[in-house]
Amino acid sequence: RAIEKKDADTALACLSKNYFVTGREDGAADDSTRWRVSQPHQATLRKEFREVSYKCAIEFLHTHINENMAVVATKETGSSTSEGKTHSWKGFHNLWYLTKVKGDWKIIALAFLKRNIGLL
Repeated sequence: RAIEKKDADTALACLSKNYFVTGREDGAADDSTRWRVSQPHQATLRKEFREVSYKCAIEFLHTHINENMAVVATKETGSSTSEGKTHSWKGFHNLWYLTKVKGDWKIIALAFLKRNIGLL
């Protein structure tokens, strides 16, 4: 919700210092070379969180916690607007990976799956 409110400081406080994002590019379903990974710079994220307008409905599908690690499966429908261009998505599945850092949960990775988790 901090991102929707353009509260960059709160949004960044939820991320670990080694936060990264992974996802699949468009292409054939059986092409395993479509997976990509990136580690957005904090300054880039701060600017994006302040300048891009997000609206998103999140359905929490599953949470698994194993001591200091967790994975959360979500289904999202939403939109983002930047520089007059709007991008929208419906029913995209994501996996959020978390770990405890000094007693606080931090997001260490986000996997954009785009489709039903069962289709991995």
